[in-house]
Amino acid sequence: MSSKALLQLSAAVLSVCVSPIHAADTFLAEDGHPRVEIVISDKPQLSTRSAAQELQDGIQKINSARLPIVTQPTSAPLEA
Repeated sequence: MSSKALLQLSAAVLSVCVSPIHAADTFLAEDGHPRVEIVISDKPQLSTRSAAQELQDGIQKINSARLPIVTQPTSAPLEA
């Protein structure tokens, strides 16, 4: 993975983690249900799309939750 793709992925992960939720209450997924989404651009580079899918697959292996990959963030946190 190129450093540019890694930087884009890091920015995407950080964007889903920044919210008004207290740090102790922040989970990417809980009980197999996504609580966040992976946000990428409308026209992502292939490497960005691939990195988002790798992140999605990795989290699904850990928690059974499949985080949605979207091009616009939802207005509210996902419910568990």
